[in-house]
Formats: sequence, structure tokens, C-alpha cells
Amino acid sequence: MASGAVGGIEVSVVVPTYNEERNIGTLLRALDEALHGIPYEVVIVDDASQDKTIEVVNATPISGHLVVYKKPKRTGKPESLAIGLKIANGRYISFLDADLEYPPKAIAQMYHKALETGADIIAAARIDKRPLHRRVISWGAKLLAKLMIRELRRLRDPTTELILAKKEALVKVGFEKYAKYIKPITAALRHTAKLGYKIAEVQVEVTPRQHGTSSFKTKWITAYLRELMDLTDWLIPKYIAVALAAALIAHILNPAIGIASLAVSLAIRYIPLRRLINPLGLVTAEAASTALKIVTASLVGIFPAWLIASALEVALVTWLR
Repeated sequence: MASGAVGGIEVSVVVPTYNEERNIGTLLRALDEALHGIPYEVVIVDDASQDKTIEVVNATPISGHLVVYKKPKRTGKPESLAIGLKIANGRYISFLDADLEYPPKAIAQMYHKALETGADIIAAARIDKRPLHRRVISWGAKLLAKLMIRELRRLRDPTTELILAKKEALVKVGFEKYAKYIKPITAALRHTAKLGYKIAEVQVEVTPRQHGTSSFKTKWITAYLRELMDLTDWLIPKYIAVALAAALIAHILNPAIGIASLAVSLAIRYIPLRRLINPLGLVTAEAASTALKIVTASLVGIFPAWLIASALEVALVTWLR
């Protein structure tokens, strides 16, 4: 169902919903106030809600264009995001959850930032006011993303869940492929940055949801780790496997060729992984880990020192890739 004219829409706000009758009216009114003067639309993609979400949407008047898509059965948020992107008409697209953790007024702020800077994507850098355990998890997720994905290191918040992006950029990177991720925005930011799209940030205060319960699940942590591996072409497990093989071969060759076995070890690591790492980073990581192993061996023993040094090596190879 749709209302109003479609032409000339600047901003499409895609809102995936499931049983959000207590939040959606507030969200729509806040969006209408925030986007006053900007040609906008709200695209509601409802995941077969069992409450009165759609009734509240239809009873809440807004000045912008409204599109309501109700799925016949529940298929999850990822499909809702993909559907929303497909049917949105705006030059810029934003995905906004109905739980009001991210303030709707941030979208207007991000739109004006895009016009001022000429950036293709504006990301919301969180000032996090949520409970401590959520802030700790979020901090860890950001740290891992910055460590593993070099294209995102300059961003303050690469794991944000709110962006305003040109539709053409999201379509070009095939956003629908990443909609199934726990952190689809992180994947979108990585791939748009890799293609040379300009990304800027604005700071946004994030608060606990007003009504209902958070859908956060601890199993999402392991899913997120798998996604990071995917976004880095599974560099870490590949490097660990190759490095173990290289270390074994170097150990076998060492009696015969001495220190030259180190060069062989480095070559064995670099050749199969040359598209994922750079030689200077590899040499730097090897030198640092070897020095650490020598220093710590007398303090904690050979095997613990080897584990500590190996962890440093993997971290440096990842960071310096």
C-alpha cells in the first residue's frame, strides 16, 4: 500500500518491523518531524507481525510518501532489508530499526552531512548509552572489525547499524547478498570503501529501546566472527595453517641450511597468501614475534612463549595486510 506522490524523493527510510505496535507510531512521528522540508518516504517492510503494527502505521499521518509491504509469512529481517532496498524510490537509502535505539533525527543530520561533504555514504558513529554489557560487546566488535578489515580502520564505528547511502552504491555492491549478515552495514561499508565510494561519519547517541525486548542473541557473536572471516577471505585460518606448515618445513631444513630456513619459511607463507598479505607486513610480524618469543621464553617457558608470539604474529599480519 502506498500514499502520496513518488517523484523527486531524496531520502527513503526502510523500516523492518515485527510486532512493533508500541514503537512504530512514535518512530513515524519523529521521522516526520526530523525530515520536515526534505522530500522523503518511509518504506515499512513488515515481517508478518502478530500485533497491530500495520494498523498503527496506517493510523499515523505523515507528510512524506508511505509504502507498506506486509510479508505473508515471517522470513526474517535480512529479507526485509533486501525487499526495502528494492522498492525504495529515494536517491539516498537509510535502514532504521523501529526500536528507537537510533534517533530518527539522525537521518536528517546525516542527509545534510552528505550534501555538505559530497560523501556517498554517511555512517552513524555511536555515542552508546545502552547497558554496559551491550557497550562492551559493541566495543569488542568494533575492535575486531578495525583489526581485520583495513578499509574500515579510519572509521570510528565500523559496526554501526545506521547509514545513509546513495542507492546506486548499495545496488552496485549487491547489498542484498549481505542483508543476511548479522552486521550487513559493516559488509556494505567495506565493499563500498573498496570500490572508492566516499564515506563520512556523524556522531549519534544510541539509547536502549523504549518498548519491547531486545532481539540480541549471544549466538550472534559467533555468527559475526564468521562474517568477519568471510569479509577477509578467511585470512586468519588460512595463515595459521600455512604458517604451521612453514614452521615444520623450516625446522626440518634448519640443520642443513641454518638461518636460510627462515627465508624459506617466509616464502612458504607469502607465496600462497600473496593476495591477502604484503611482504613488509609479513617480515615485520615475523621479526616482532621472534623477538617476543626470545624475551618471554625464559620467563614463561618455551611453549607458552611460542603461543604468545604466534598470537602476536597473526595479529600483526592481519593488521598490516
